[in-house]
Amino acid sequence: MRGLLRDPSFICLAGWVGRTFETHNRPMHTAYVSTLDTLTTALPHLRRNFSNNPFACMTVNCGGRVICEPHGDFANKPDGWCAVTPFGPFDHTKGGHIVLWDLKLVIELPAGCTIYLPSALIIHSNIRIRKGERRYSVTHYSAGGLFRWVYNGGRTDEEFWATASEEEKEKWIEDRERRWHEGLKYFPIV
Repeated sequence: MRGLLRDPSFICLAGWVGRTFETHNRPMHTAYVSTLDTLTTALPHLRRNFSNNPFACMTVNCGGRVICEPHGDFANKPDGWCAVTPFGPFDHTKGGHIVLWDLKLVIELPAGCTIYLPSALIIHSNIRIRKGERRYSVTHYSAGGLFRWVYNGGRTDEEFWATASEEEKEKWIEDRERRWHEGLKYFPIV
């Protein structure tokens, strides 16, 4: 994995994902950068995958015929996005489509194109590719627990509830509803 993190192609992809994320959703991008800055300052042993990318995590699927069964990424930030980029020699008009089940959408996604989706909220998958073709993918995302840890002042939810004062707990409960509504503002209206 360290080799991939230093590979010029992956650095370029990470920068592309970071810049397009910022272009299309600056408020959400800013929240991701701020959270990652706070994490890496508080826990200096943690390293960013890429200096030009706001996501904390990256998954590389390199099995050759990457198929993703219908699922939701429920540990990801509910009001956040992940970025999925497929690669490989496959005909995107014949297979490899992204399926957004809750929205009843099937989207052709050519190799090298990136789609952003709220993977914690939408059940998604991709369609099989044809025999003899290869499809790989890279996904950038940030787990919801990272944002909660920062919000809780460097504590997990369990640690927060075990150590917080009654006043802090009341504020946390009040803020939870507000944070949900603020999170909805991150989603652009088209």
